[in-house]
Amino acid sequence: PLLQNHPLMIIHPPMLYMGYVGMTVPFGIAAGALLRGELTDAWLTPLRRWTLIPWLFLAVGIILGSWWAYAVLGWGGYWAWDPVENASFMPWLVATAFLHSTMVLERRKSLKLWTISLALASFILTILGTFMTRSGVFNSVHSFTQSDIGPTFLAFIAVLLVFSVAMVGFRGHLLVAESHLKSVVSREGAMLLSNLVFAALTFVVLVGTLAPLIIQAFYNKKITVGEPYFNQMSIPIGLAMVFLMGVGPMLPWGTTDWNVLKKQFVIPSAIALVCVLACMAAGFGGVIPLLTFALCAFSATVTLRELFMPAQARMTERKEGAVTAFWRSASRAPRRFGGYIIHLGFFAVIAAIAASKAYVVHTSGTLKPGEKLTGGAYQVRFDGTVAGRDPHREWVAANITVISPDGTETPHHGREAPRMNYYERSNDPIGSPLVQEMIWRDLYVSILNIDSKTATASFNVWVFPLVGWIWYVIPILVLGTLIALWPQRRATTEAKVSRETAATAGGAA
Repeated sequence: PLLQNHPLMIIHPPMLYMGYVGMTVPFGIAAGALLRGELTDAWLTPLRRWTLIPWLFLAVGIILGSWWAYAVLGWGGYWAWDPVENASFMPWLVATAFLHSTMVLERRKSLKLWTISLALASFILTILGTFMTRSGVFNSVHSFTQSDIGPTFLAFIAVLLVFSVAMVGFRGHLLVAESHLKSVVSREGAMLLSNLVFAALTFVVLVGTLAPLIIQAFYNKKITVGEPYFNQMSIPIGLAMVFLMGVGPMLPWGTTDWNVLKKQFVIPSAIALVCVLACMAAGFGGVIPLLTFALCAFSATVTLRELFMPAQARMTERKEGAVTAFWRSASRAPRRFGGYIIHLGFFAVIAAIAASKAYVVHTSGTLKPGEKLTGGAYQVRFDGTVAGRDPHREWVAANITVISPDGTETPHHGREAPRMNYYERSNDPIGSPLVQEMIWRDLYVSILNIDSKTATASFNVWVFPLVGWIWYVIPILVLGTLIALWPQRRATTEAKVSRETAATAGGAA
């Protein structure tokens, strides 16, 4: 029944499937590079591109899954650190670390073995995720099967681990770094720290996911690792991640001029401060959410500056128009440009998560027809019940009218109302909440119970600020990835002639 209850189920599983299956390609390329004992651009370019493609599918699949949980399960949440949710999240984290590591490898010819190891780990984690989903060892709303395939997957995971560790151990010494980290306060230093942050978050999620299973297997004790553990561990790691995404682009490769760095910090820091003051003036408080908004504002300002700075330089030096300069600067470095667009989408997701968690308004109550329930600035009036039938289910809906702060009444009756769905082969009804989506907030109404004897209905009402931006960023992520995958523009004929002329002149001299 859960799979029949929302059209997102048509899209979400295939997206994750493409992400999981797609990780086999970079695994094969990485294994080939280890076998050859080299990681030149001939290996790195396809390895990077074939990681970015499944990375996008995983990202979209994860976000669509959170949207499905939000729109279907009726509990008002979108992420519960469920084992199967974590199963798709971990390879995405490692693949993200890999994509950042390749930039250091390409520019400084270092982190070769680390980069290869991340590519191998991404695939192993996808197999682990498949094991979690298909073996039936985890109880989850995302796991729909009980089968005896578990031991086969465990054996396959063991083979992959032995193969990968052996390859790294016996061939890793051939991937010698051609340069070393000179300063932590540098572009490559920030990249390395961000890699460690991604690895730390992956480790936290892996331990929290597998600990109950391991303890039950070895000690026959049942423990639960829930949301408090994951939130307590992941929040500081996530904030560090946002900070590094802002600081990294400001730093040069190699060594840093501290005077220049201080000047670059001024404007982003000022905008972050203004953001915090504006939030406080609007009545929003809390150290963690305000710190999150400040870091997102800081990092987004740096990202936007890095996006437009090349175009501004072309406008000054070559007297090009704004559109022409922007287009040409983007086409010269599509990977850089696309990556910054993805970063902007990521900042929007982090800010939306912070706002929807910290400033949510929740109320519940039992209403008779004509009575109202207040949720934040909105009122929900119960208008009675109505029953209906679809080809695959029967349903009972609680007709409601939403009264906005300005007094506007919006009726939601019949299939548009929150309802309980009854399926032939399911003993328990499946709820369908009403989600009235708005740009800055969502009104979320779900049914707890409908009592036909007393003609009453019990409701949960939430108001979630900014929550929709978690999934509104999907087009931004897709756009950024497509730009990053776009072939880099070759030098123009005029530029080639100029270089050839200069080379000829130099040779003659």
